[in-house]
Amino acid sequence: MRGLRKITNFSILTVSTEPLRGIVEIDTFDSVVKFELSEDTALNICADLEHFLTQGSPGDHASHSADRPRPDIGTNCYVRSRHS
Repeated sequence: MRGLRKITNFSILTVSTEPLRGIVEIDTFDSVVKFELSEDTALNICADLEHFLTQGSPGDHASHSADRPRPDIGTNCYVRSRHS
């Protein structure tokens, strides 16, 4: 995985609600990248993240510790800003 950068922070800004559009800002140690986000793309990302979070042994969430809350996979995915 040479050349991969670690995401240090991200945010999502809503630009328009009709049609739903936004801007995703992803921070790394040495740069910030901005992307335009459509509702279709957001739904695709949500589905991919849901798949990622539910990988592992049956009944086990590989990326979650036992004491952390687990996502409610039966609901819609809502993304919020992670900026402090």
